[in-house]
Amino acid sequence: MALLGLSILILIIACINFTNLSIVLATKRAKEVGIKKVMGAYRLNLTFQFIAEIFMQCFIALVLALALAEVMLPLFNSIFSTPLSIWKGVSSLAWQLPLILVIVALISGIYPSMVLSGYKPVQVLKGNFQTSYKTLWLRNFLLIGQFGIAIIFIVGLLVVSSQLKYMRAEDTGFKPDQVLYIKNIVLFRDPASFEPLREKITKIPGVNNVTISSNLPDGSKPGTNTYKVDGKEATIDFIFTDYNYFETLGIELKEGRFFSKEFKSDEENGAIINETAVARYGLVNPIGKTIRGCGMDYKIVGVIKDFKSQGFERAVDPTIYTVKNPCSFSKDKILINVDQSRMSLSYC
Repeated sequence: MALLGLSILILIIACINFTNLSIVLATKRAKEVGIKKVMGAYRLNLTFQFIAEIFMQCFIALVLALALAEVMLPLFNSIFSTPLSIWKGVSSLAWQLPLILVIVALISGIYPSMVLSGYKPVQVLKGNFQTSYKTLWLRNFLLIGQFGIAIIFIVGLLVVSSQLKYMRAEDTGFKPDQVLYIKNIVLFRDPASFEPLREKITKIPGVNNVTISSNLPDGSKPGTNTYKVDGKEATIDFIFTDYNYFETLGIELKEGRFFSKEFKSDEENGAIINETAVARYGLVNPIGKTIRGCGMDYKIVGVIKDFKSQGFERAVDPTIYTVKNPCSFSKDKILINVDQSRMSLSYC
C-alpha cells in the first residue's frame, strides 16, 4: 500500500507538471487555434485533437518508462535484495497499464485542451490575446499543490530514512542470524521426549545449541494468561520453551540464571521473566519469588533483558518463559544455532 500511494503521488506530480507546461506553451498555439476556428473548426473538434495529442505523448512516455524500468530493475533488485519483476506473475498489468494511461491522459489533458480550444479567433488574430485571470489562478494553484506534494515526499523520505537507520543501528536484543528454524510435526511437551532428537542434532558438526519452543521471535503474538505475584495480578504473554532457548537466540541475562539441567526443579516449576514483566509487577528482588498462573506456582529463577521479538513498531510485552506450562500447546518449533564455518555439507 505504501508503494501504491507513492506511485499515485508521483503520477499526480507528473500530471501537474504536464498541465502547467501545456498552459505555458498554449500561447504559442493561439494563432493556430484562431486560424482553425476561422476555417470552420468547432471547439469540440479542437478539444478532441489536443486530447489525442496528449494521449500520444503519454503513450510514448509509458513505453519509454517501461523500457527504462526493465533496464534498471536488475540493478534495483541487487541493491535492495528484492526479486521484483514487471511482467512475471503480474497478468493484471495487461489492463491496468491502459487504464492508467487513459486516466493520466484525461487528467493532465482536459484543462489544457479546454484552454486551447477556448481562444477567441478575433482577439488572437488581432494580437490582443492575454492569459485569463482564471488560467493564472489555476497555474498558481497547481504550482502550490506540486510543491506541497514535493514537501510531503521530502518529509516522508527523511522519516523513512531515520526509521531505517534506527532499525539497522538499534539492538534487537537477540541474534537470529545463524539460527535455523524447523517446524516439527511431532509435538514435544517435556524435555525428556525431545532429548533423543536434541542429542542427534547436537552431534552434527557446526551445531552450537538446540532447543524447542512453542513460539518464535518472528513478530507473532504468543498466548496470554493472568499471572499473580505478591498479590498483584496482571495479564502477560507466556512462552512454553526448553533448555538452551536463551543461549540459542543469544538473549542476555540480567539477573539470576537460565534454565539448567542441573536444577531438576526448573523442569517442574522454573520460570524466567523479562524486564517489562518485572516492571509490570513492580518487583524489586524478583529472583526466588513465586508467580502463579495456569493453575500452578512457579519460582522465578532468572530475569532476561527485553528484546524486540515483535518488531520495532511495538513495545515489548511482559513475558514469562517456562519449561512446563499446562496452558500452552505442545512445543513444535525447533531452533538450531549453527556455526556456518564448521557446518559439514556431507553429514547425514
